[in-house]
Amino acid sequence: MFHQFADNLKPVIASYRDNLAGRAYWLDGGFPTMTNKEAGELLRYFIEMRMRNNPTEKPNLKWIGEKDPVHASRSQMMMSLFKSETFVHIIRDPRDRAVSFRFHLHNRKQTIADQERFMLGCAREWTRIVADVRASAKKNGVRYHELRYEDLLARPIETAAAVFNFLGVDTAPAAQCIEAASFEKLSGGRKPGQEDLASFYRKGVQGDWRNHMDAEQERAYRGDRRAHGGSGLRVEHARGGRADALHRRHGL
Repeated sequence: MFHQFADNLKPVIASYRDNLAGRAYWLDGGFPTMTNKEAGELLRYFIEMRMRNNPTEKPNLKWIGEKDPVHASRSQMMMSLFKSETFVHIIRDPRDRAVSFRFHLHNRKQTIADQERFMLGCAREWTRIVADVRASAKKNGVRYHELRYEDLLARPIETAAAVFNFLGVDTAPAAQCIEAASFEKLSGGRKPGQEDLASFYRKGVQGDWRNHMDAEQERAYRGDRRAHGGSGLRVEHARGGRADALHRRHGL
């Protein structure tokens, strides 16, 4: 949401700068151009204004969060604008992310020409993005917490409570929050593992990449140091990389 505004703001600022430059001849040297710092302050003001206008009926509200997957790929911009704010980054196994994104695009009627290349490239891209977010957090000195999808599945209440502790809020509602956001609740009654290919909440499990990436793709990911060697991500590999441990169930 905010990033679309930022992208549309760029040509407006460029046009404004050009206009100033074109009037320099009669403005006694010209009016000072708009700096990148000023442009950043304008964007920050817009974001803060929109966040303050977020409707709520909770008088004791302490935190307002804004969740957008695009934040991860624009982490340097966001963290440089909001150095005093807090960031929670939700991450997962890059291969599972690739599978999930593949089905997401399929449901949006978007055709993937080379699915094998897409899957591997998507996993690599996600790993790079995670590394970039970590680097941005360190560079800008922001308060940063990583929330692993796999931990939410394995230890949901404990993992949620850790986030609440990080934010400095009461951990008592952790169980209630987990229940309200459970896969069964959001999917309309399905248990994790009960798949609905047409649903945004497709399956709700970890490790599903084993059903959609073949042995060659797994070896390529495992052997590519760019993919996960420097990211610090904890990923599991198919035992022995055997082809019979991996198979495809859907011809999408």
